[in-house]
Amino acid sequence: MSFSIDAGIFTLKNNSKKDKTILNRGIKYTIPIYQRPYSWKEEQIGKFISDLFLSFWGYDKEKAPEPLFIGTMQLSGVEDHTREIIDGQQRLTTLFILLKVLGLKYPENEELQALGLDWIKTEVSLGAQQDYLTALIELSTLEQSDDHQLNPYIENAHLISQLVEQHIAQETPEDPVFDFPKFLDHLSANILFAVIETNAGLSKTLQIFDAINTTGLDLNTGDLFKIRMYEYLKMEGAESSAFEDISALYGKIDTGNEALNLGWEVVPVTSILTLYQHYLIARYELPVVLYSYAVETFYQRLFDTIFNVRRWEHFQNNVENGKVKLCLKELERMIDIRFDWETRWRNNNYGSPFTLCVLHILSRSRYSRFRDYIHLVLFRIAENELPGEADYERMYAFTEKLNRLYLLYSVVYQKAVNRISTGFNSELLHALVHEGYEEAMAVIDKRWEESQWEKEQFRKILEGTIVYNPKVKYLLCWLSASLEEVGQKDKDAYEAVREMFFEPVDIEHIQSFHDENEQLRESIWNEYGEDIHSIGNLVILERHLNRSINNREAEKMKKYQESKFSIVKDKLVSQYGQKWELDQCLQRKATETEKICDYLFQSVEASVE
Repeated sequence: MSFSIDAGIFTLKNNSKKDKTILNRGIKYTIPIYQRPYSWKEEQIGKFISDLFLSFWGYDKEKAPEPLFIGTMQLSGVEDHTREIIDGQQRLTTLFILLKVLGLKYPENEELQALGLDWIKTEVSLGAQQDYLTALIELSTLEQSDDHQLNPYIENAHLISQLVEQHIAQETPEDPVFDFPKFLDHLSANILFAVIETNAGLSKTLQIFDAINTTGLDLNTGDLFKIRMYEYLKMEGAESSAFEDISALYGKIDTGNEALNLGWEVVPVTSILTLYQHYLIARYELPVVLYSYAVETFYQRLFDTIFNVRRWEHFQNNVENGKVKLCLKELERMIDIRFDWETRWRNNNYGSPFTLCVLHILSRSRYSRFRDYIHLVLFRIAENELPGEADYERMYAFTEKLNRLYLLYSVVYQKAVNRISTGFNSELLHALVHEGYEEAMAVIDKRWEESQWEKEQFRKILEGTIVYNPKVKYLLCWLSASLEEVGQKDKDAYEAVREMFFEPVDIEHIQSFHDENEQLRESIWNEYGEDIHSIGNLVILERHLNRSINNREAEKMKKYQESKFSIVKDKLVSQYGQKWELDQCLQRKATETEKICDYLFQSVEASVE
């Protein structure tokens, strides 16, 4: 796609280069639908008017007016006499409001009236912003507009009027006659914009804007996707209202986050876009390396290639000529499912307490970024707009099975995430998207069959010391404690889950590594050896309880009984007795090892058989 760029220093009306660098030359300026509303406040307005009068009067009030550079403006050609404002709407609109205010103050000035007020319009907010702008243009006096708080153009017109009066009164105390024709000449010829005009598609124009890196349109990932998706839908023949359809989806995300009422953005736009990214890669069999792309990079290069702005590696020959179809309905359904899921699991309506534990353990493994797969399961298997109870039950089974596999590889390979992440995950998503739930479960089962060596290594690690990798230590102790919370929905059990994953916890050495009796420490180390750091001697414990014990043997039993965790207040208290010794540690290690291995291997292997 060919494009051109022109750049120059523009004035409002008069300069030696005449029409080519004049803003008010019969051109109509449109603020496009994807821009944000006019939003300058008192701070920006005050600086603008102050700089304007300072350049007119000068510091010593004796020199001629000096040019004032007020920033960069980027325009995109739409038709011969129409330009879209990509960047600079706040400055140009404020100058426009100033001209309206001056027109009301000096209605007899013919040159000012000749400038007219029909050269800016806005498409923002389904015409609501244009209604506000029209209301300003049609005013015959500012006194008509007492109730103007909702209209940003009229509100700023009042502010500009007050500031202009203040500057005139301040700067002409001895000569109250303000030389308005001279001031208007200054506005027409000395207010300078650095204007960049592009003749290109929207995506190329935004790429140029991003390279210039001016202020104005906020090109964060969500906004960039919104604008480029709009261009894509227009290319596909959609009406201009498509932008409002996209905006409605963003509004749905905002409304969903507000309804959760947690005081923070639980589901950001980028999380939905990441989910959609994984879905698109699987559905259209794009190169698997794209799973590793940051969401911003993925969509930037996707749209660049679709619009032929630039043919990126891994996208060219894969997305052009309509090979990839983007759909708002798919995005909307993902949003609905995502918030339905959030609402369920944050309100104790999500399987059993153990199901929640499994989810939290997955989130804390080195494979946490693949948690999105559980949402794709719901997206894929739910026949209705929102998944039902049966769909959730299948998703719980999928989550638990997948978490076992990820946990196995987290413990065995520790930091080497790529041992399973690339080939397996792409195969899993492909099966889920193209074939269905049962086929995806079969992919997990197949990997289990192929992981005999990993199972052997897992048991060896579990039978040895587990403290040297903090993530492994916490994952195993969380799993050990979670297995004690198995059961139906129970208020106390849910409270224990929250305590385990949302409140500070420590991994407690039952036999303290640094015993309170310093003279016994070396003999304890010699007796226990590596078993002092084994699963037999380690247990999860609320941090405030652990810190209150402070290695004091006499405090342990009392504090263990105060714990909310079944593995501490029930199991450990009964095992502990009056004194903890190596035999008890070894017995507990054997019990914990079998418990964890039974959960991790036998249930899965039974499903494979």
